[in-house]
Amino acid sequence: MEYLKAKESAKENEELPRAEEFTEKDAEKRQKLILQGWPGWNKKDFFNFVRMGEKYGRDAGGNFENFREALHLKLADEIENYSAAFWKNYASIENGHKYVERIVKGEAEIEKRNNMDMSIRLKFE
Repeated sequence: MEYLKAKESAKENEELPRAEEFTEKDAEKRQKLILQGWPGWNKKDFFNFVRMGEKYGRDAGGNFENFREALHLKLADEIENYSAAFWKNYASIENGHKYVERIVKGEAEIEKRNNMDMSIRLKFE
């Protein structure tokens, strides 16, 4: 019985298409694509960017210095450029709408907090 299973498994493996070999041309194309993107940014940076977007809003009030607390070694200008690219291309990112929803929800919380602060200030003036 085991012999038949092994024989069937071997036959199935023979029928599977073989993957093409990764060539030097493929490596060059890969490197070119990497350079077109954000090679200095990794997955952790991306998730920290989204978290800071939730905390400070999509444009951080025009001050991306606040984002630097989570994105160490990134300059505010670099973060601003990354943000522009994110908002331009989020639809092509896997689950991009989910990340946008998180940021929008954070912005709603910021607006709610600002309205409460304004109401309190007006009440005590």
